[in-house]
Amino acid sequence: MDKKMFRSIALLLGIAALLALAVLRIHTVLYIIHVLISVLMPAVVGLIIALILDRPFEWFRKKYLLVFKKSNRKHGLSTGLAVASTYIAVFAFIILFFVIVAPKILSSVAELISNTEVYVEKVEQAINSFIASSESLSGKIDPLDLSGVDEWLANAASKLTELAKSRLPEVIHIASEIVEGVVTTVLGIILSVYILLSRHRMKWQAKKIVYALLPQKIADFIRDVAKLSARTFSNYISGRILDSVIVGVLCFIGMAIFRFEYAALISFMVGVTNFIPMIGPALGIIPSAIILLLVSPVQCFWFLVFVCLLMFLDSNLIDLRISGEATGLPPLFVLIAVIVGGALFGFVGFILTVPSCAVLYTVAKRMITHICAKKDIPLDDEPFTDPPKKKKIPFPKVPVEDVEE
Repeated sequence: MDKKMFRSIALLLGIAALLALAVLRIHTVLYIIHVLISVLMPAVVGLIIALILDRPFEWFRKKYLLVFKKSNRKHGLSTGLAVASTYIAVFAFIILFFVIVAPKILSSVAELISNTEVYVEKVEQAINSFIASSESLSGKIDPLDLSGVDEWLANAASKLTELAKSRLPEVIHIASEIVEGVVTTVLGIILSVYILLSRHRMKWQAKKIVYALLPQKIADFIRDVAKLSARTFSNYISGRILDSVIVGVLCFIGMAIFRFEYAALISFMVGVTNFIPMIGPALGIIPSAIILLLVSPVQCFWFLVFVCLLMFLDSNLIDLRISGEATGLPPLFVLIAVIVGGALFGFVGFILTVPSCAVLYTVAKRMITHICAKKDIPLDDEPFTDPPKKKKIPFPKVPVEDVEE
């Protein structure tokens, strides 16, 4: 038997044995995976934070390179100052949010809760007046009575409080998970600082390891996919965050100018949900419109006009200038990725599914293009057409006078 064939068979047998062992010990394998995820979670969080902050970090770094262009240590100084400037800007934004925006959101929520009784009465009066004015419904449907809604809400709140007290161990478990998440986030922030500071060295070390252990073609493929993934995730996540902030600020400014109620709360909802592509704006606009409908149908109508114009401006100008072709994924694939990712992984799926699918789509497109080029298959956008049919040459007719009798 050939040595190459023997190695291939031994490799297949080894893979089959490992798969069989994994199936037989599936609980142990899942426990090991869970432990590895728990241990590596700070590193994953740090990598995600570094990808989010890559674009502002690069902006600051280029500015500092121009400042220190005559210095021998311009790269080290620029990188360090860019990291410091990036995190100062992020923390300043977070502090401004909690100092300026968060109190207004909480006051809007408190006002909405305190006016619940008034809004319930308005809904009751509107529905009963509609029933009374309709000839087909008047006398057939009893007037609506929503007087017990406030009491029901109060009872529901007291029951939730009692349920939380009775499930104290579960509450403690949830609190411990929150503390663990905070610790993981802090460790991730620290790791992201080191990633941004030494990313060029880390790239070079990873490149040496890949090319030392793998054949050159496979190593080239892994390097290209890694560069594509880093660029796609960074552009997509940072672009969506910046776009959501801009949309939320513009929504608040417009609602403040037109004196709409609950401007802070609604603008926050519109901005946060705008992070989700395709279906995100609807998730923020629908509940916001319902809240304003309880206040005033006229305000609800003009809010819908205003927010539709804002979404049109965002999709045709703001988002294109910020993200550009960040993913290159067709709109249908984006919608499918958002729906499937959100259903399987929740909010994390909304964030990571679209750039992941964009990377897979780009890699598959390049592979198909390469295969088609090797097989001389045309890659035009026009559909294939059948080759022209050959014209049939009629058999020449023999003149009558040339026919022998």
